[in-house]
Amino acid sequence: KQGVFTFEDADKIVAFANKTGAQVRCHALVWHQQVPEWVQSLEKVELLEAMSNHITKVMTHFGDSCYAWDVVNEAIEEDGSYRESFWYKKTGKDYISAAFKTANAVKAKLGLKAKLYYNDYNINVANNKSDAVLKMVTDLRSHKIWVEGVGFQSHYSNNDTVAGAKIFDNFRRFTIKNMDVAITEMDVKTSTANPTVHEQQQQVGIYTNAVSACKKTKRCVGVTVWDFVDTYSWIKSSAPLLFYQPGGPNSPLVRKATYDAITSGWIW
Repeated sequence: KQGVFTFEDADKIVAFANKTGAQVRCHALVWHQQVPEWVQSLEKVELLEAMSNHITKVMTHFGDSCYAWDVVNEAIEEDGSYRESFWYKKTGKDYISAAFKTANAVKAKLGLKAKLYYNDYNINVANNKSDAVLKMVTDLRSHKIWVEGVGFQSHYSNNDTVAGAKIFDNFRRFTIKNMDVAITEMDVKTSTANPTVHEQQQQVGIYTNAVSACKKTKRCVGVTVWDFVDTYSWIKSSAPLLFYQPGGPNSPLVRKATYDAITSGWIW
C-alpha cells in the first residue's frame, strides 16, 4: 500500500546482528523485481518521486545499522546494454542517477557512514557486462554522483572455471577508480542436494579462488555469502552453502568443506 512501510522483520535481523556483533549489509533499495504493482504503473515524474521517497524512508529508518547499501541492483544486461525493466522503460537511465543522488543526499543529511554500492551478477571478470558497469559508475562519479563501491554477486556453479587471477585483475579496474569492491552474494551450486565428492571439491576450489582474489585486492572489503545453510538457500536443492542440516530444519548445523574454503581463501 502506498505510503505504508513495514520494517518489523528487518528490524529483527538488525537486532540479532547487533546482539551478536555482526555487520549488516543492506540490500537493495532499487531493483526491478519484488516491486508493488502500484509503483510499476506510475509514469516518470511520479515514479522517480516514489523511488526517492522509498530510499529516504528506508535509509532513515535503518540509519547507521548498515555498513553498506546496495542502492541499485542488476540494471545491466549480459551484452552490456541497460536492462529493459519498468524503471528503464519509464525513465531511461535517469532512475539510476536519481537513486544515487537521493542516497547520497540522505547519507550527507544524516551523517551516515554506510558506503553506497551498485550491485550485479556475472561481472567478476572482464566482459561486456563488467565493462558496461565500469563505464556507468565512472560516468556517475564524473558528475559527482558518488558510487562508492561495486558489489560482485558471485553466484557460481561447481563446473564453472573460476580463475582468481582474472577476478583480481577485474577488481583492480574498479579500485584504481577509487572505489571499494566486495563479493556480495556468493554461493556455488551443484547438480543435486547430495553432491559427489568431486563436485564438493570443485565447490571448495571456487570458494577458495574467489575469496583469495578479494583478500589480495587492497580495496575488496569483504565476502558475503548468500545465506549460510543449504536449508534456506534460494537454490537449496543444489547444496550451495557452508552448512547443512542432515536432521532437517531446526536441527544442528553441520559445517561443510566450503566453510573451510572461505577461511583458507582469506588466509591464502
